[in-house]
Amino acid sequence: MRTFAPLLAAAAALALALAACGGPGSTGLEGTSWTLVSIGPAGFPEPALFGSRVTAEFADSGGAVKGSGGCNSYSGAYDTSGDAFEVRDLFFTERACLEPEGVLGQEVRFFEILGAARSFSVSGQRLTLGAPGDRVLIFRRDGG
Repeated sequence: MRTFAPLLAAAAALALALAACGGPGSTGLEGTSWTLVSIGPAGFPEPALFGSRVTAEFADSGGAVKGSGGCNSYSGAYDTSGDAFEVRDLFFTERACLEPEGVLGQEVRFFEILGAARSFSVSGQRLTLGAPGDRVLIFRRDGG
C-alpha cells in the first residue's frame, strides 16, 4: 500500500505559497484602491490638482476598474499580462465641474492617459501607469 502523505504535503505547501503570492495571474492590483498624486510627462509629472480626488479602484476579481476622475466617475475593464496594462470599455459620466479651478482640464488628461495606458508597475505603495508619449499616472495606495 502506497502512502500519498508526501505528495499531499507538497501540494498543500504549493497551494499556500500561491495564496501568499496572490495566486496565478495575480498582478497586485486586485482589491486595491489608489489616489492620483501626479500626472503628465514621465520626466516631469505635475502634482495632482489640490482639492480634487482622482482615484482608481480595482475589483477583487473580474478585471473591473472604477473611480473618480476628479469630477466625473468612471468604470471599465482592465487586462494585464506581465507589465502590460490596458483599459477597455471605459465609461464616464459627463458632469461639468468648475471647482477647483482646472479640474476639468486635469480630468481630460487623466482619461486620455488612462485610456492609452499600456504598462504598469507597483512598487511598495506606488502604482505607475505608463502611456505612449512618455506620459504617466502615478498613484499612492489608499490606506497605506
